[in-house]
Amino acid sequence: MDDTSPTASLDAVPEDRPPRDRADTAADRAAPDSRTVRRATFSGAAGFFMETYDFGIYGLLAAYLAVEFFASTNSTASLLITWAVFAIPFAIRPLGGLVLGAIGDRVGRKKVMLFSIAAIALATAAIGVIPSAATIGIAAPLAVLAARVLQGFVYGGETANAITFVGEWTPARRRASRLAWVQCGSSAGQVFGSVLAFALSASLGPALMQAWGWRILFVVALPLAAVGIYIRFKIDETPAFRALQAEGTVSANPVRSTFSDPATRTAMAQCFLLGALFAAGFYTIYIQLPAYLVREVGFSGSEGLLLTLVGLVFLLICTPIWGYAADRFGRRGLGLWSSVVVACMVVPCFMLISGHGGLGIALTGILLLTLVYSAQNALALGTIFEVLTTRTRSTAFSISWGVCAALFGGAAPFVSTALVAATGWAAAPALIVVVAAACSAAGYLWFRERPVLAT
Repeated sequence: MDDTSPTASLDAVPEDRPPRDRADTAADRAAPDSRTVRRATFSGAAGFFMETYDFGIYGLLAAYLAVEFFASTNSTASLLITWAVFAIPFAIRPLGGLVLGAIGDRVGRKKVMLFSIAAIALATAAIGVIPSAATIGIAAPLAVLAARVLQGFVYGGETANAITFVGEWTPARRRASRLAWVQCGSSAGQVFGSVLAFALSASLGPALMQAWGWRILFVVALPLAAVGIYIRFKIDETPAFRALQAEGTVSANPVRSTFSDPATRTAMAQCFLLGALFAAGFYTIYIQLPAYLVREVGFSGSEGLLLTLVGLVFLLICTPIWGYAADRFGRRGLGLWSSVVVACMVVPCFMLISGHGGLGIALTGILLLTLVYSAQNALALGTIFEVLTTRTRSTAFSISWGVCAALFGGAAPFVSTALVAATGWAAAPALIVVVAAACSAAGYLWFRERPVLAT
């Protein structure tokens, strides 16, 4: 190859910088047109929309679910049980990642993505039709738990395969902004769920919402999934994975390949740190928030949903802006800066939110926190993608992100509620975010920028 070619100049990198991965060179050589990249981005965003909608409405409706399935004479105990059932599927995610991630590395990302969006929708809709505990007794919470476990298993592979799929279709110079748009699918799913929950709550009123209105949000998952399946079916497998197939270098046992390679094991530890603030921040600030605002601050259900909705819309606006900034200025500095600022801001912002100063003061705290946190929302999963290599990317991504999401995401609402109950301090959930921010700061200090960003 001529040393003056663009590809050669990008591949010839200093020894202290990470070499370009197959996903970079394959995407550049395939030179996919903008329409194909947009379709790939939309296909990934569709799955994120579904994932966050499904998990999000559980958090948004936690107060209703606590009464319907986990009723107790102690309201705190009832809410803790509800959040425990929320957290348990996250413990299953690493197992799902192990299985579905390996399948993605063995037979392709697209097949896993088609399966996962269908399975997620079926499990979510099932929660909407399970009779209450008052009707069928202990079978009701057990059935909810079974549906949540299935969701957790499938989510274990969905996130990694979707990010991998879009990342491998996108040239490196545009990857941060494209993956930020995938993350916008996540925010959009939560916004859609919040809008629908707020509209139903406002139109039906508390009694009807508790009686049957909440079920509508779970059943809506079925038509949403049909749209997502159609979108994903129309796009081909990634250039990077097809290159592995053409060369006959697809791993026969991706799990063994992942854990037998010291470099990949080290990269997985780095991925765990990189994702910590993204996971803890999202589930503490946006998933738990409606129940938190009702129970700890004293807002009505509609007010709690409205405040969460405004924060999510702002998150949706800010995320792609940070993605474009990352393509222009790099991931490392931006990720480190936002981690440190979130760690400094989160306690004061939660004090504003929980200080009983009214809707305006609480909204100020949410918007200030969202402004800085949204950089993590744009960067985290895309940076994890770039730490890993194509041959075992789906498996390593699924496992490391699954463990991170379980510890910092799924457990966050439960731990937050327990901290407030134990300490009596309404801003205690912020401490979880501080710890996660410290972890992510360490991850970005460890991260080495891709050489293409300097070109």
